[in-house]
Amino acid sequence: YKDLSDFERKLGKIDEALKYQHKTLRVLKERLSMLNQQHDNKPHPDIALMLKSLGDAYKDLGDFEQTLSYYKQSLDMYKFIYGDEPHTDLGHTLCSLGDSYMSWDKPT
Repeated sequence: YKDLSDFERKLGKIDEALKYQHKTLRVLKERLSMLNQQHDNKPHPDIALMLKSLGDAYKDLGDFEQTLSYYKQSLDMYKFIYGDEPHTDLGHTLCSLGDSYMSWDKPT
């Protein structure tokens, strides 16, 4: 649904784009629930990635409170999984978190 949302947005059909974006959120949340069950609610890279994907979806909607919340959950899980070892998953999530803070108008 994200690609459809991007396409509609480029056509200037913001209402249609938002509908697809909300469908994306629903699918991501369902997938997160399935992953949590699959991994017995224990930290796993797939779950951390899904949390980051939810953050990305909320960022597209302009909901930075939710964006930051999901990015931070993802980052915390990656830190738990990888510890002090450098990993690209940590780097990608940190970059997304930093970009969000930089683009957010609200002072921290």
